Amino acid sequence: MKPPFCHFAGLVLLVSAPSLAAQNQPAPDAATAQILEEIASLQAALDGGAASNNERALSTIMTALASAKATYDLYMDSRKQLEFEEQGKRESDWREWRDANEERLRSQEHIEALRFQLRYLALTIAAAEAQRVEGAEREARRTKLVSEVVRFLDDLTAGAEDLAEHSRLLSGSVLGSPISKRLKLDLTLGQVAGWNMSPWNVADTYERTLLPYYRDVGQVAGLSACWDRRIAHEHKLASLPDGGGIRFRRGMSERDREREERREEDRTQAVAEEEFRTDRLPELKWGKLRDTLLFGGERIATLRAMTALVRENLAHERASDWLKEVADLAKKPSYDGKAYLSTVEAGEKSAKFDELLDDLVDRD
Repeated sequence: MKPPFCHFAGLVLLVSAPSLAAQNQPAPDAATAQILEEIASLQAALDGGAASNNERALSTIMTALASAKATYDLYMDSRKQLEFEEQGKRESDWREWRDANEERLRSQEHIEALRFQLRYLALTIAAAEAQRVEGAEREARRTKLVSEVVRFLDDLTAGAEDLAEHSRLLSGSVLGSPISKRLKLDLTLGQVAGWNMSPWNVADTYERTLLPYYRDVGQVAGLSACWDRRIAHEHKLASLPDGGGIRFRRGMSERDREREERREEDRTQAVAEEEFRTDRLPELKWGKLRDTLLFGGERIATLRAMTALVRENLAHERASDWLKEVADLAKKPSYDGKAYLSTVEAGEKSAKFDELLDDLVDRD
């Protein structure tokens, strides 16, 4: 099993031709065995140290989540340590920065965004820990983690409007946060296999964590419900009003300003709703139907539903691809779901690579 906390860039062994001075050295097989034994020992030490750091970090995170004040204090202490103390700046520099930013950073919305970031950081640690064990214990941890991730996404999307102003804080990797760096999690976690590092990237969380779980479990009803939740969650985030770019006329009253803000929010929300309905929603529906077909749904009824979806969305940019895909699937009497999706994913990556090459050629 690939260790979750430590990644080796590689080990190159340079072996010279045997000489008289090396005749008393162990035979090649014995020497290799010694090297591998030493590597295993070093790996165990590294994994043990990483696991201990992650355990301490998780304890700190859970304490910080006990209250809004504790969350704020940990965040500010982390900023102070990383950006002032470790940079050799003066205490007066810290106080000046804190006083200038305190009102914004103490806002309820900012602290709530920090708490979601901390919750997701705790889930990331749990995901990494689950990969350190095997068999039934790993599956039990995975099942528990999936349940907690679903609860997290429910809470995140329910409060999305209040969090929108601080979405940038939740859009990057949680390992890049000041708290994560202070706790050294950027060093002891690394990239966790099958895990999305950005709390705000709901689509990636479904692709990497939730849908693979329900496909493995093999329950079509659970897989279908997972797709329904994904559609609801993505719809919620896609339809967030965005008042950015509003320009107010001079002399405009406060009431007129508020009216203009509401109009702009309504307009941008309507645009977002339309884009989601005509572009993203058909893609999500296609994904749901394809999974239903591949992982145990009624074959003929699902194929008919896929054909109907293409008919209803002939103007969609993916309509031609979908029609070809459903024609190929209709010719198959049975399906290996995982193998098929791996082929689709490989094809999509190849297509994206070709697009990148075309872009580079056009620029030249």
